[in-house]
Amino acid sequence: AFSLRKTLDIYIAKYNIRFFVLTLFALLVLNFVVEMRGFVGYLSSGKKIVMFLKYSVFRSIGLIPLLGSFALLISVLITAAVLERRSELTAIKASGISLFRISMTFIFISLFISLAIFVLQESVIPQTNQKAIRIKDKLKNYYSRNVTSDQDVWLYSFDNRILYHYNYYDRREKMFQGLSVYYLDENLFLEKRFRAKKATFVEKNIIKFKEGWWWKVNSDDNFQFQEKGEVSLPHTKDFLVLPEYLDSQTLSMKKMKKLIDNLTKKGIKTTRLQVELYKKISDAFGCFVLVILGLPFAFQSGRKGSLYGISIALCLSLVFIVSSALMKSVGQMGWIDPFWAALAPSLLFTIIGFMALLKIKT
Repeated sequence: AFSLRKTLDIYIAKYNIRFFVLTLFALLVLNFVVEMRGFVGYLSSGKKIVMFLKYSVFRSIGLIPLLGSFALLISVLITAAVLERRSELTAIKASGISLFRISMTFIFISLFISLAIFVLQESVIPQTNQKAIRIKDKLKNYYSRNVTSDQDVWLYSFDNRILYHYNYYDRREKMFQGLSVYYLDENLFLEKRFRAKKATFVEKNIIKFKEGWWWKVNSDDNFQFQEKGEVSLPHTKDFLVLPEYLDSQTLSMKKMKKLIDNLTKKGIKTTRLQVELYKKISDAFGCFVLVILGLPFAFQSGRKGSLYGISIALCLSLVFIVSSALMKSVGQMGWIDPFWAALAPSLLFTIIGFMALLKIKT
C-alpha cells in the first residue's frame, strides 16, 4: 500500500509540476508581450532592444511570486481535470485512496514551491528588481529614483529632542539645501533654531555652511547671521541622509527590518514599510493559500473540462488579490495592525479552503 501511494504521489507530482512550468512560462510570455507594447516607442536601436531583453529577464524573476500563485492553482485544476477525464480518479478511489489523501500531494507541492519563492525573495529577487528598475529608467530616460528620500525630509531625535528638516539633499555634491535644526526643551517648546541655505559635512558632526543664521529664545542677541562658517551638530551625516530608494521590492526582509529600526529612531513613520514587511510572507505563501482554496473546486470540475477549473482559478485569484490589496491599503493608512493587514487575507482564505476541503465527498 505504501509503494502504491508513493508511486501515485510521484505520478501526480510529475503532472502537476509539468503543467505548472508550462503555465508559468505562458504567463511570463504574456507579460513580456504586454510590457513590450509600452516600450515600442523607446526601442530605437539594437542596443536598446538588448537592454529591453535584459529588463524582461530581471522583471520576469521579480514576477514569480505573483504569477507563480496563478500558475500553480491553474496547474492543480488542470491536473485534477485530466485525471477525472481519464477516469483515473475513479480508479484511485476504488483502490481505497481518498481524494483528501490525493490533496495532500498538491498541498505538499504548493508548500515546497512557496518556501522556494520565499528563499528567492530573500536572496535573488531584490537584486533583480533593482536592476529591472534601473534598466527601465534608462530606457525611458527617467531620472534616478532616489528623489523620494531626498526632498522635503523631516527627522526627529527622541534622545535629545532635536528636529531636522532640509529641502533637498544633493548626493553628487553631498550638499544639503535649506537645512534647519530645531532645538526643543523638555516641554517640546522651541529653544533655538539654526538655518543654512547650503551645508556640507566636513567632519564627523561638523558642517560647513553658507548664509546661515541662529535664532534663540530669551536672548539679548536672539538673531545672528553669518555669511559662511562651521557649526557642530548633535548628529552625524548618517542620521540625516536617508537610503536612496525606499521600496520593498528591492529589499529583503532582513534589510527591511534594519531600515524600519533606523527610520523609527529618526522619528519617521514606518507603517507602510511594516505592512510591506509582513506582505512579503503573504506573497511568498500565496501558492499555498490558493491551492488550499482551489482544491475543493478541482475535484468538482469533473467532465466539464479544464476551462471550468481555470475560470474558477481566475475568480479565486482575483478575490484573493483584491482582498489582499484592500487590507494592505487599510493597513498602510494605520487603521489596523500591519501584521493583520498583511496576513489576515491569507489566513482567512486558508481556513475557508480547509473547511471546504473537509466537506468534499472522498
